[in-house]
Amino acid sequence: MNLNNLSKLVSKINQRVELLAVKKNKDYSMDSDVHTNFIDVSVLCNLLLVDVGTPQGCIQYEIVKKIHRVFKLIREGKTPANESLLDNAVDINVYIALLLGLNEEE
Repeated sequence: MNLNNLSKLVSKINQRVELLAVKKNKDYSMDSDVHTNFIDVSVLCNLLLVDVGTPQGCIQYEIVKKIHRVFKLIREGKTPANESLLDNAVDINVYIALLLGLNEEE
């Protein structure tokens, strides 16, 4: 690959990163603060005593994140550009199964 081709590839990647960041922000955050979803999930994890330093805690974090997304999309009446409400519901169930499986192994 020559330098010109590398430059084109980097530009293509950067354009896709920008588009995805904007699309996902519209699904999960507010225009005034792109960090609102992270702040909300952080507060919820603290309230629920989720410890992401453990495998169980990492799975619990994913469940909290998905539940937050579902509530936010429903509350705001948004049609998501990325993961549908059904996709999020399926993900929640997969994470719950993983959590149950992990708990059974211990």
